[in-house]
Amino acid sequence: MQKLIVLFCVAVFAEVAYSAVSILPPQEKPAALADQPGCYVPELNRVVPPNQPYAPVDGNCNEYRCSDNGWTSIVSCGAVAGTAECPVTPGDSSRPYPDCCARPVCNN
Repeated sequence: MQKLIVLFCVAVFAEVAYSAVSILPPQEKPAALADQPGCYVPELNRVVPPNQPYAPVDGNCNEYRCSDNGWTSIVSCGAVAGTAECPVTPGDSSRPYPDCCARPVCNN
């Protein structure tokens, strides 16, 4: 059991190290979108289909993931720091998540 807990913590740390995640509880859909399966995201005024990541190119650099229970995970870029050997390269705002995120690129 301890090994499983350690493995879980390592997996969570690896995900958090490169991104930030927030959770949106189920939202009531407007009447015009009520027949669409998935999670309603008010800031997008869109329903995200279940189990299909959606990453709009809208300047926000987020990915939305709808779970079967109606909760939406919103994944965005984490904070990055560079060094002289690995300066931070800006993300490309014309690309979807995660390519829109800044990241360190090492000069080897």
